[in-house]
Amino acid sequence: MKRDLSISLGAANVYMLVVLIPMMVLMILPYTALWGLDNFFEGLYRFADWGSFLPIILIGVPMHELIHGLTWVWLGKISFGELHFGVRALTPYTHCKVPIPVQAYRIGALMPALLLGLLPYVIGLIGGKGWFTSFGLVFTFAAGGDLLALWTLRGVSGKDWVEDHPSRVGCYVMEEKSG
Repeated sequence: MKRDLSISLGAANVYMLVVLIPMMVLMILPYTALWGLDNFFEGLYRFADWGSFLPIILIGVPMHELIHGLTWVWLGKISFGELHFGVRALTPYTHCKVPIPVQAYRIGALMPALLLGLLPYVIGLIGGKGWFTSFGLVFTFAAGGDLLALWTLRGVSGKDWVEDHPSRVGCYVMEEKSG
């Protein structure tokens, strides 16, 4: 049996805004306390320049999806052919077509937020580099759907298996029939 733990893309966008905007503020506060608001805005301005921003998005978004896929291939012990990459409602996605252990799914969902979001943010925070901080903020925000999918799995045992939902944010939990 499959238990559906997914939510619609529309609901996911609302939840992400409600959670991620305050989270962004909480991430900006330590940076500005250490390095100043002017330093932050200078880095943000350089990051948001089209000569910088456009290539970062054109490379970073596919990289985000590839990180999901490679992690699921590695930890889920599946083949690359069992993944599907696409764009739905202007939202890029990676879909794992076969069930994998929930721990592999969780780690794969989290990796882009860690590698493209948190790591650059911390580098910027430690070094006073507003550009890196801005990069980290943007890619943390971009991982909002992934973080939401993780939230839906909060009560699921790490020993369970999940199947990625083909059209919604989240997945099915594979459950044995009782009785």
